[in-house]
Amino acid sequence: MLDLSDTTLAGLLSRSGVTLFEWRVTNSMPLTAVGEGLVKLLGRQPLELLESGSSLRDLIHPDDQSHFESELWLGIGNDSTQVEHSAMRLRNSENGWTWVSTVTALVRDEEGEIERCVSSVTDISESHNALACLRESRDRLELVIEGTNLGIWDWNPQDDSVVFNATWAQLLGYELEEIEPSLEAWKSRVHPDDLESCYENLGKHIRGEVEFYQDVHRMRHKHGHWVHILDRGKIVERDENGNPIRFTGTHTDITPQRTAEMEATRANRAKSAFLARMSHEIRTPLNGVLGVLDILQDTRVDEEQDNYLQLIRGCGEHLLETINDVLDLSKIEAGEMRTEQCSFDVYQVLERVIELHKQILGEGDVAIHLEINEQVPQLIKADMHKLRQIIGNLMSNAVKFTREGKIEIRADFDRGSSNTGSLTIELEDTGMGIEDTSKIWDSFQQSDESITRTHGGTGLGLTICRELTAMLEGQISVTSQLGRGTCFRLQLPVEVVQQEDQARSNEEFLVSVPEKATPLRALIAEDNPVNLLVARRALEKLGLSVTMVTNGQLALEACKSEPFDVVFLDIHMPIMDGVDAAVAIRAASSSWACPYLVALSADVFMENQERCKLAGIQGFIYKPFDPLSLKNLLDEVRRTQVQEQPQARP
Repeated sequence: MLDLSDTTLAGLLSRSGVTLFEWRVTNSMPLTAVGEGLVKLLGRQPLELLESGSSLRDLIHPDDQSHFESELWLGIGNDSTQVEHSAMRLRNSENGWTWVSTVTALVRDEEGEIERCVSSVTDISESHNALACLRESRDRLELVIEGTNLGIWDWNPQDDSVVFNATWAQLLGYELEEIEPSLEAWKSRVHPDDLESCYENLGKHIRGEVEFYQDVHRMRHKHGHWVHILDRGKIVERDENGNPIRFTGTHTDITPQRTAEMEATRANRAKSAFLARMSHEIRTPLNGVLGVLDILQDTRVDEEQDNYLQLIRGCGEHLLETINDVLDLSKIEAGEMRTEQCSFDVYQVLERVIELHKQILGEGDVAIHLEINEQVPQLIKADMHKLRQIIGNLMSNAVKFTREGKIEIRADFDRGSSNTGSLTIELEDTGMGIEDTSKIWDSFQQSDESITRTHGGTGLGLTICRELTAMLEGQISVTSQLGRGTCFRLQLPVEVVQQEDQARSNEEFLVSVPEKATPLRALIAEDNPVNLLVARRALEKLGLSVTMVTNGQLALEACKSEPFDVVFLDIHMPIMDGVDAAVAIRAASSSWACPYLVALSADVFMENQERCKLAGIQGFIYKPFDPLSLKNLLDEVRRTQVQEQPQARP
């Protein structure tokens, strides 16, 4: 330090650790003494600070000098003895800046003139930087909120007071001043039908059942229409008893999204209605075509005529396959496809698929092999129909693209817990292979566009396989080498049917009818004469005694007149349709055994099936008739007869 007299203030400062400095009120603001604390704060040497010409103005950041001087001269003009300055920066030894808080004592002489100034500084760098970061975070958050157009609410559940931001009010067409800061301001604008759901979701969060509160509800706009709001929030503060005292959240206007969703739903329903109608209009005559072909093939035809009939059948079945693919995909997209769990033998399912495709292959150069690992349980529980559909689609592809060699189906099982596991089915062929496997899962796509011309097909089969596999919570993958073959791998979670359940299931399967059982008596209600003929011949070939009527009202009267074991009801008929007829027959059969009711329909959509079930219809047969499905249904009718003793008709 400078060698100043100990009797001076400079001498006191030189020996003290306080952060003080003395200076004169002149244009240059020269420093006259500095304390050790200031030396340490700025990292500057005393001689450097007090050398000739050193000035306080040189230490203060240029941007802070004007407000420092303004505050000083204001204090001098008011005859103050002390001036508190705004935060400012002082230059340190690293040629950087240190934030300080400064208080200046004004020392006056006997005439009241300023003799000197003594300033005390406090290092506030850490707190100032923290505050700057806080401001930056706050500004950033405000920008995000403004950019995302979020309405903010802050609710105190103890007194129901709420603080809203301006955006919250603007979402409903108001200025913030027009909104009362209370819960009632929100509650009174929520659609009455949505309030219960709001409170239910609020309660779940308050009770700790969910981490966050979330609800979608409608709120009335200032102009009278309804706005769809996504409401989210979280309790951020509780009292000592655990009761919420602060609940903060956001409002987001999702009206455009909801409107788009509703439009999509309406369009989807319109598409489903159209496809259901087209299904009926196409499948009904197709049922007649294929049915009459069956009748013709049972007559005396020569070899040439039989070949022509086979060609017609092939075209009809191809058309039916195309229609089924489009309808299946439409049902999946509309969310109308459901899973149905049942117990079944995997071997029997795979054997059935193989037998069907062996008929397609005929006596060609392609062999089909089935290999089932001994680890595969005899009976499993899963959706048998969808599994069969997936394997059937994969097998159809293999048969279509394999000209020689073999097709192998391999089944394996990885047991998990005592009654669950993973069923793996691989289907490998020696066919033409796939050039780009990434394209095959997309709708209406083929691995090679020329395939459509040479092999036919809609390109929907593998899309349906993927969607059905996802519904069953499984996985499907493919590996392929061009010119060498393709292997599809399907993995599905399934349940293992335990021994006692297996025995019970076997008992159900073994229920049969004595060989010399009385033929089933069937009633068919169908308004289309061709389909009526086809249905009659199909049932008569299976040994049934058949009565025919042309509408539901006549079917009801026939059931009242004589007993029937099974009644087939077309869904779409004049005077009384099949569903109404089923309800009427059940209502009329209080004093006699109701026959087994079966719906006949060319409409394969789920809505019709649900209507049929609600009406008490027990079976469902699609047009065109599948002989195997018809036979299985009649077996079920016979099992029902064996298990139930019919009530005598009065």
